[in-house]
Amino acid sequence: MDKIDEEYLEELIRSQGGDSSEEKKASYDVQITEDDTTLEDILELAKGLGKEDTILDHDVIAKFLKLVTNEWGKEWNSRQETVKRSVQGKLASATYKQTVSYLKPLLRMLKKRSVPSDILNFLIQITGALLERNYVQASDS
Repeated sequence: MDKIDEEYLEELIRSQGGDSSEEKKASYDVQITEDDTTLEDILELAKGLGKEDTILDHDVIAKFLKLVTNEWGKEWNSRQETVKRSVQGKLASATYKQTVSYLKPLLRMLKKRSVPSDILNFLIQITGALLERNYVQASDS
């Protein structure tokens, strides 16, 4: 929570500076990485999820996490400026940034295909349940 508070204060200080209106608008947007992967692509790949192909498992999980965070970021960036400037909006932006930073080590491990097998098995179960839109099962895994 301290990191959120620090980012919130830094953002407040930046927004009160003499920036141009275009710079202010951009400062309220969150950064997203453009990726051409669609949910349909991931669903197609996920047919082999958990079937002893760990390379595919790592790839599907990584692509799914990137897709979810990108969609979240796009949704955030499409909101009105007044919502982004509000206290709740700044906290939501900080939460997004914090989540992305917390996922970086996992995404690095997925890219290197070095996730321990016990953790990978749980990630396979969670990702499979999420792709099937079975959120209760994903939460229980």
